[in-house]
Amino acid sequence: MLPTLDRSFLSNNPFFILGVTPRDHRTSIIDAAEELSLELDDEVCNKAKSELTNPRTRLAPELSWFPGLSPRKVKEYLEILNNTPLGLIDVTGVPPLAKLNLLMASIELTNLGGVSESEFIHLYQLIDDTYHSLDLNDIIRDVNEDRNVSRFPDATDYEYIESELSNLRRQYKQILSNSLDSMPTDKLITYFTSSIDAVTNNGSKHPSELIIEVVDSYQVKTRAFLQKSGQEIETLIDYIGDVANERPEQLPTLIEKLAEMARNWDAVAQPIQVSFMSQGIEHEDSNDVARAIRSLGIDLANNYGLFEYSQTITALLQELFSELPELFEKVNDDADVLEDLFQQRNDTVTKNKETQAQWERDIAFRAEIGAVFKDVLEISSNGVRWGNKLYPLDSITRIRWGAVKHSVNGIPTGTTYTLAFGDDASESVVETKKEKVYIGFLDKIWKAVCVRLLTDILISLESNNTLRFGDAQITDNGVTLTKHKLFGSNERIKLTWSDVKIWSAQGSFVIGCKNDKKTYSSMSYIDTPNAHLLEQLIRMMFKDPQARCLSDLLA
Repeated sequence: MLPTLDRSFLSNNPFFILGVTPRDHRTSIIDAAEELSLELDDEVCNKAKSELTNPRTRLAPELSWFPGLSPRKVKEYLEILNNTPLGLIDVTGVPPLAKLNLLMASIELTNLGGVSESEFIHLYQLIDDTYHSLDLNDIIRDVNEDRNVSRFPDATDYEYIESELSNLRRQYKQILSNSLDSMPTDKLITYFTSSIDAVTNNGSKHPSELIIEVVDSYQVKTRAFLQKSGQEIETLIDYIGDVANERPEQLPTLIEKLAEMARNWDAVAQPIQVSFMSQGIEHEDSNDVARAIRSLGIDLANNYGLFEYSQTITALLQELFSELPELFEKVNDDADVLEDLFQQRNDTVTKNKETQAQWERDIAFRAEIGAVFKDVLEISSNGVRWGNKLYPLDSITRIRWGAVKHSVNGIPTGTTYTLAFGDDASESVVETKKEKVYIGFLDKIWKAVCVRLLTDILISLESNNTLRFGDAQITDNGVTLTKHKLFGSNERIKLTWSDVKIWSAQGSFVIGCKNDKKTYSSMSYIDTPNAHLLEQLIRMMFKDPQARCLSDLLA
């Protein structure tokens, strides 16, 4: 009398139902069916008898039983299996297909949630190793040896035998998938991930087709979770991108949340990633999530200079996605680049501080003006101060200067130096007799303000604005001048820069037409804001053979 094995797929095998062996003759099978029909359902007995007495339908029960084992051994193993399901997993001397059937029955009869992680891993390694050792010729030999004893014709249709083995593999897959479903979620993920790591040697060894199909089944069952979690991760990534510039103080909490979500997502996807890696392919859903996270890290570095957060994200990717070789290589490159950029930024910050300090020293100026009641003219990083009025450096939009020499009856009596500067709303004018103060101030104000004003003028012209200096209208491509007439009204003439020449005369800067000496505009250096700056820009453009318009100087 055979054990019950109620929860095992073996209990549905016709050999088990009728209590016969692959070595029993046809008559023994028929007699057993007739005898059992008094105890069991007649239809069940007849179906089992029909399957075992037909050489073709008999193959499936033979393969899912214990080909290559004697009836005595089978009975012994079934009794052990019934009492101690895991007692036979390490048994030796059993043909691979019979061993697989024993392993599958052991799994069905065992609550895998109650085994240790190491036992679970060992079980999966046994399944993978045993499946790898299957040999079609050995299986056919074992089946036909039993058939020779039972006087059934040999199984010779290789294509049909392979088809039945495929059906049996699908049954194995279902058994393994069902066993996973019965486990607590936390143990399922931890044990299954560890097992696939062990079976594939961390993704470097190709697993058996059976293990691949079990992972594929796992992938189908986890797809909804992974898709939902992936969408939530992408939503959080978009939000982090939105707040990075306006509310960076939120980033530590948000990136920590992203790391938590990514780890949870990866924990579920890990067996799939490892299985795919072992087959030389990559899990596309994992690639999508990893690429989205990587893009965030790149944006934080490139768009906002937030290298610390980019490094955190890169480290997270290195931790979670080593099973995606192509992306993992890029992430490692990112880590090297970020390390260089981070060091460069630190070097730049240090250098900028040194440069800023040197610049502040270079522009520093202070002079007292006045014979009795003295006012202070001063330049610093805070701005330009004259008396009680302070202009921040960035607020200054105009500057002019010049000198007027005085004489009486042809005898020089001194020179008055004028310095004027202001913003869009006001202007301060300083007059002094001291040339040293005048020259010293101009040297410092040029570094502090004029260099920036030169760029502002070019940017404004590049934006198609028209600027007025005296009666000249300046555009990026040329200038509008006045044609002076002895009789009648003066005329406005628009010229390109190639049509004009420049010079200085009687304290003024003059722009004139090359071919018409009556067409010109002049602007007093001492009275026209930024006249000195305009002259500087035009002379620079004329010296550059590649320049066709003023904004070319920005290149």
